[in-house]
Amino acid sequence: MINNSFRNIAITGASGAIGKSFVKNLSEINTVETINVFSRSNEIFDSEKVFNHVVKYENENDLIEAANIASFKNNLDLVIVANGILHNENIYPEKKISDLTEEKFKELFFVNTILPSIIAKHFIPKMSHSNKSIFAFMSARVGSISDNKLGGWYAYRSSK
Repeated sequence: MINNSFRNIAITGASGAIGKSFVKNLSEINTVETINVFSRSNEIFDSEKVFNHVVKYENENDLIEAANIASFKNNLDLVIVANGILHNENIYPEKKISDLTEEKFKELFFVNTILPSIIAKHFIPKMSHSNKSIFAFMSARVGSISDNKLGGWYAYRSSK
């Protein structure tokens, strides 16, 4: 159940499946006033409450600006970090230990571990102190260590 006192929300990683799902569901709650969403691409969301912002996550100044934009009118009640990468055009999940490379580890650790921490560094100070607020890191179930029945995906699992 979503706390109905959340009025000002920020979601990073909004162009991914997890982020989009949160945007859609939260925008349907009547008490939610503003959802500032941040992603690498200019996503279109079907709600007047949603304001999309393109951000370069590897640029910390962009993250500072994102936190300032999200909290411009009011402190944040809810921040959802939905950033994450399992694979892309250059990185594929490892099926065996010999598939590991330093480059894969570095990119996955940046996106899945370091970046969420840098986002927290700049967004947490912008959160409401007078009301209950939540800062949440989201991850796909494939990152679960206890649910690892098939093995593999070493870099992703260790970065989560």
